[in-house]
Amino acid sequence: MKNRMLKFLIAAGIAVFSFALTTPTADAAFTCTATYIGCVCGKYGSTCGSTTACGNYSPAGSLTNSQCGAGTYQASTGQCGCTTVSSGYYAGAGACNQTACTCGNACSSTGQSACGGGKYAAAGATSCSTASCGYYATAGACTQSGCGAGTMTASGTTGNGSCSSCTAGYCCTGTANCGTSGTCTAVIIVPRVLHHVRRMHVPV
Repeated sequence: MKNRMLKFLIAAGIAVFSFALTTPTADAAFTCTATYIGCVCGKYGSTCGSTTACGNYSPAGSLTNSQCGAGTYQASTGQCGCTTVSSGYYAGAGACNQTACTCGNACSSTGQSACGGGKYAAAGATSCSTASCGYYATAGACTQSGCGAGTMTASGTTGNGSCSSCTAGYCCTGTANCGTSGTCTAVIIVPRVLHHVRRMHVPV
């Protein structure tokens, strides 16, 4: 019955005390000392006089302040618990707010890490994607980019961090060249030379 009453008082937001009687002396009456055994939600300390800061919490019935774990946050003071981050966001331990994951990074609830060369990621993506054949991606790229005219990636390869020059004697005329696109025919331009002939009268 006593434990039920304590739980009820704590749940109702009432600080619970225990009292200890001291043995009286010949010239003193009974005295009692109050001891806090549980604070209301968001309060802590030996006398429940402290309020939790943002990034922290204290559940009802506790005397201590706790830090929000990674992947959770608390924006307000005097709170009982922490909030789990939303999809596409992260938070480190003791965070007051969640932070949006940026493109070019693989995102988790506890942080983000940059994509390496040959990979890319949109904002909020949980993993980095591999660049397709004919495309490349530099480290930390938000999107893949096509290998344009005169450049290529080797046929069948993916995850390229850059493009290479088109193989000699072959054409690479597309916007995302995965290998060569056929041989090139050389065109020789010969300038036209005009000859001007003047008619001359020679005396005889």
